[in-house]
Amino acid sequence: MKKALLLVLFFVLAPAALAEISSFSLGFTLSLGKAYVVQEIIHGEEQEFTIEVPYDAREMLVEADGRQEEILPDAESITVKGKDVRAVYLTRKFVDKNNFVMELVYPDDIEKLRISLTLPSNMELLMPVEHETLSSNAVFPRASRITSDGQRITIVWERENVKKGESISILVRLREKKDYSYLWYLLFTALAVVAVLAVAMAKRKPKIQTAVKTRTRKLEEHLREDEAQVVRILKSRQGRCEQGTLR
Repeated sequence: MKKALLLVLFFVLAPAALAEISSFSLGFTLSLGKAYVVQEIIHGEEQEFTIEVPYDAREMLVEADGRQEEILPDAESITVKGKDVRAVYLTRKFVDKNNFVMELVYPDDIEKLRISLTLPSNMELLMPVEHETLSSNAVFPRASRITSDGQRITIVWERENVKKGESISILVRLREKKDYSYLWYLLFTALAVVAVLAVAMAKRKPKIQTAVKTRTRKLEEHLREDEAQVVRILKSRQGRCEQGTLR
């Protein structure tokens, strides 16, 4: 892990006037080595904000009080005015191989801060989570909440009454989920083979018995009368008979 990655300053929304931010939310959804970012800042009164445009931002959208703002090509920042400002974009900036890394420097005093990270469905935390304390060597700092819908894990950090100029650094270590589906495939294949063999064996047994009976009948047709009588006596007595009886 390169230390420089943890020192990247992330000035998301910087108000031009000094006033406490009521709510600041920042959400990351990871997919295919990229982060889909949704950030929203809410003020009690209309303010002017300067939003930095990430160098590799794709599909960027900025709204102020529901109005979509124009973003000029190759712009490094955009200035908007409103109470509720929202920015959405796609970037590789926060993904380093199997790690998520970012640092947010608070642009102003913030009453309520919420940061969330949703992992791809094929990724999981490198180390397990202690559910009582939510501590894990794969998540720094310790999360406020960690949830899962059975497919994707979401990690949430929440802060209150943070001060301008302070910061939060986040590191999440990930790995690809182990795929055990091939074991089920092998199991079903083995069961299918066993079933086929069982059916084949069951069908073969009657044929053998029928063949034996047929050969016996053909043999009896060529016996003399006295020999045939001996065979009938042996059959009636289950193959056991004294020599005197056969005379």
